[in-house]
Amino acid sequence: MQDLDELVLLESDGVLGKYLYTKTNEIMEGVGTIAVPRGIR
Repeated sequence: MQDLDELVLLESDGVLGKYLYTKTNEIMEGVGTIAVPRGIR
């Protein structure tokens, strides 16, 4: 699995996300949820 700071979210449709892997400029798709840390508004 790649480090989180090497993945850039390009678009999201519900739980399906499209990401750019910055080390190889490869576009990846994944299913999951986005976690938002507490205290961020």
